[in-house]
Amino acid sequence: MIQIGKVRHKCILFAILTLVNLGLSRAQSGTSSAISGTVTDAQGAALVGATVSASNVDTHAMRTGDTNAGGRFMFSQVNPGTYVVTVDMPGFAEQNSRPVAVELGAR
Repeated sequence: MIQIGKVRHKCILFAILTLVNLGLSRAQSGTSSAISGTVTDAQGAALVGATVSASNVDTHAMRTGDTNAGGRFMFSQVNPGTYVVTVDMPGFAEQNSRPVAVELGAR
């Protein structure tokens, strides 16, 4: 009878710790979204060194960077929200994306 009580308490403790860990893991992933893409010209050639900005529509927080040798960019650990991405490159007209929803854990 005493052994059953100990096992029951251990199972309850395990369940509580599991729920606490799930809550903590969700709290830590609040900024785990990312925005990435590839910038190309009309013929599909990668644009190296293009300036890319991602602006949160609601908070106006902005991240800026340049495309790499493959024309790719990535903004990691952005907060979930709605963003507009702007690309600027000398010799090309500035381009803006439509507002895009970035969800938690999405890329």
